[in-house]
Amino acid sequence: AMIRRRGPAALGELAASKRDEVAFIAVRLAGETATPDAAEIVVKALSDERPAVRIMAAAGVGGAVGWRRGIPPGD
Repeated sequence: AMIRRRGPAALGELAASKRDEVAFIAVRLAGETATPDAAEIVVKALSDERPAVRIMAAAGVGGAVGWRRGIPPGD
């Protein structure tokens, strides 16, 4: 409901949640959103103290920053 009311900006707040699962999912969604605002969320999450959030941020960098589009399949 929060995302529907406040839009993508809510992802930043959710990514900073003290609840690991909330932060993890918010970072994943930001990575898949692939907007400049989402990229900021993902990059910030790379320095999160929780390993699971950092791992999701690393996985999301490709989607948020667009690196996946520059790598041909199979490389």
